[in-house]
Amino acid sequence: RLDLSERTELLEERLRQANSLAVILPEEPYSRAEVDIVEKFLDKGGRLLLIADPTRSHQINSLAERFGITFQPDYLYNTTEYDLNFQNIFVRDFRPDLLTQGLNQIAFYVAGSIKSSSPGLAYTDGNTHSSIVERIEPFFPMVKAGGDRGLAIGDLTFLVPPQNAILANDRLISNLAG
Repeated sequence: RLDLSERTELLEERLRQANSLAVILPEEPYSRAEVDIVEKFLDKGGRLLLIADPTRSHQINSLAERFGITFQPDYLYNTTEYDLNFQNIFVRDFRPDLLTQGLNQIAFYVAGSIKSSSPGLAYTDGNTHSSIVERIEPFFPMVKAGGDRGLAIGDLTFLVPPQNAILANDRLISNLAG
């Protein structure tokens, strides 16, 4: 493990040569200096992808909150329509965007909801519930991060085989890469 000053220096050095940054389930919280570096990276045209999973421990909100995003400590579930297990939800409602282009239905396998000051890109139907919110409302497992500069997704499993090939998950992955 690196100490904070080494970590900060390494992050700054690596982002000088990068055009995107993917942050997936960080174990250590981001320091204020590290968050400042990421923000400068975005201000210079960099892109950010934040991915968390409600069943795994993470410190992603230490970075995400700077960009108006909070990964909720819930999981989404649907007892009416699901893929093998009530926690494996289908998402069919998408806001038009390059990241959602060509998506008609995706499956998230351990999704959590995300609160955001930016628009949600994917939202759930009336049969999908949150483990911490009792009222029925649309939940957002996928939102814009930092305006148009990034994306936050509340599920990791859609990237992993064989879930990456279910429904339009592969198209979502392709859109992320594009």
